[in-house]
Parts: sequence; C-alpha cells; structure tokens
Amino acid sequence: MKRKTKTILIILIVTVFALSCLAYVFRFVIDYGCASPKLYSNDKEATGSARIFSTSFLGVRCVLWNKMFQFQENF
Repeated sequence: MKRKTKTILIILIVTVFALSCLAYVFRFVIDYGCASPKLYSNDKEATGSARIFSTSFLGVRCVLWNKMFQFQENF
C-alpha cells in the first residue's frame, strides 16, 4: 500500500512540475511576442487606439494579456 501511495505522489508531483513549466514557457512566449514589433500583428487600416487594441500574437490580444497580469500583481 505504501508503495502505491509513493508512486501516486511521485506521478502527481511530476505532473504538477511539468504543467508549471509549460505554463511558464507559454507565458514567456506570449510576453516576448507581444513585446516584439516584428512578431505581433495588428490591423494596418486602424488608427490610434484601435490599432493598439487590435495588436495580437498567436491569437492572444496583447493589451488584454498585459492588463490581466497587471491586475493579478495588484492582488
């Protein structure tokens, strides 16, 4: 029974570690893509704030992405 419990705990720890690494890599890629003008895309016909709000990288709106983490850091 103890061996089964240890095996389950090890599998859970490895799974949590792998998901944490994956989330960190995903956040890094999106942050880097939203910060680099060569990588992100925006609506070329839009002007002013509409162009800023249309900026996206891999389907993620950069303005919303940045605001989400600003909100998260406040709490």
